[in-house]
Amino acid sequence: MHRCVGTNEPIEVSFDLEMYQTAVERGDEMGRLRQSFTKGQSNRWGFLGEELVSVWVDGKITNDYQYDVLTPLGTKLEVKTKKTTRLKPPLPHYESSVCDFNATQKCDAYVFVRVCTMFEQTNNPEHMKAWICGWVSKKEFQHRAKMFKKGDLDERNNYRVHADCWNIAIGDLHEVPSFDKEYI
Repeated sequence: MHRCVGTNEPIEVSFDLEMYQTAVERGDEMGRLRQSFTKGQSNRWGFLGEELVSVWVDGKITNDYQYDVLTPLGTKLEVKTKKTTRLKPPLPHYESSVCDFNATQKCDAYVFVRVCTMFEQTNNPEHMKAWICGWVSKKEFQHRAKMFKKGDLDERNNYRVHADCWNIAIGDLHEVPSFDKEYI
């Protein structure tokens, strides 16, 4: 059963070794965050997502808890990244998530990214890919996302959630190009 009704499709982007190494360094420097259910092991992927979005919007990474990227027009973007081993674009019914403890961050919009982690295992440059899945304003997200509690089973994808979170399907996000017109 898929809840998604939208037609948004992610755009594929690639990253290079320098971007990856910078993300690894930033992740190692940050260490383990208090509420991290991956014990800090996914930091690098989150930082890589931030880098990809900052390049896409010609923005500045802020290193601020409230938001990750500031666009040239002053829009505050919070980048939420999930990792994947899949070498193909995420499907429209795949979920984009914001942990409940992050839902009060003072951002204008969320941008969701999926990063392929296969590069770490293969060192194959063809595996250095990611997808900017779409975006949604914070206000719209608060009205449209579905809440899941830690331990709940999301029957749409048979996934048991690791932390209280709010989910929205990729297909229900706004298309990446439309972001440029409103926020950059």
